[in-house]
Amino acid sequence: MIGIISHWDIDGIASAAMLASSLGVSRERIRLSSTTKIFDYFRELRKEKVAEIYIADLNPGHEIAMQIVKENRKHPVNVHWVDHHLWDEEALEILRSSPNIELILSPSSECASKLMSQTILRGYELPLHMQDLIRLAEDDDTFSNKYELTSKWRIVLRWGDWSIRYRTLESWIDGYIWPPWAQSYYEQAYKEYRELMEEAVNTAEISLLDEKKVAFLYPNEKVHPGDLQKYVEEKGEARADVYVFMYKKGISLRSKTIDVSLLAKAMGGGGHKYAAGVNFKEPLEDKEGIKSRIASALKKLYPKK
Repeated sequence: MIGIISHWDIDGIASAAMLASSLGVSRERIRLSSTTKIFDYFRELRKEKVAEIYIADLNPGHEIAMQIVKENRKHPVNVHWVDHHLWDEEALEILRSSPNIELILSPSSECASKLMSQTILRGYELPLHMQDLIRLAEDDDTFSNKYELTSKWRIVLRWGDWSIRYRTLESWIDGYIWPPWAQSYYEQAYKEYRELMEEAVNTAEISLLDEKKVAFLYPNEKVHPGDLQKYVEEKGEARADVYVFMYKKGISLRSKTIDVSLLAKAMGGGGHKYAAGVNFKEPLEDKEGIKSRIASALKKLYPKK
């Protein structure tokens, strides 16, 4: 039996749908996850006595990596891990120490689902709608915004609860990229979603940190940082080199001119070039401290000539 653990965004659900369709994985053995829940779901699938686990579009911290390796020593399963984010070096070393864990990592890849199709699923004839899902995932993760559906799915997945995310997975496995239920849900959510983005724009604080214009915004947890960046730029307000979205227990970083994965890594986080983040164990209170850490990281990454 095979189990799947994948991120809950467009790229992650596309990866899970591709794996399930190609490898014949039961939907009961698929877990959509955040980075903090990887080990919990890994242990769940182990109890279901799966022989292989595929993990996609998730980059763990070193603590979770250690938990997985310890669990896998007690009850070995073959793990295939596909991701395109910039990883914590300690987590990499820990996972590489396990002979049962295959890492397929490429920070230069636009999205995990595309990397999946080029590696694990190379040789499989993917249905045409799966190729469309890869394009949506790439559009989302590079924030190119070529397709209207990309933004719509971002709102549905961010606004919806876990039942909506699993319903999306089922629709994509069945070949429905934009089913009627998704359109109905989007129409209900969009008005309030736009209001929350407007509220977030009004919280913007602009700082000049090491000659870089940095915008700090304080959005509701349900607002996708990528959508908010686009909304800010379209309105012509609070334009910046780097956008820092301050949430309760972490920050999200966005930029079109600076590699924010390096910025996040300097603060103990990760991500990819266009979008990255840092999670904190405690609720975010020391906002000035965060600004100071970002300024220090920028100074190291971009020293003055």
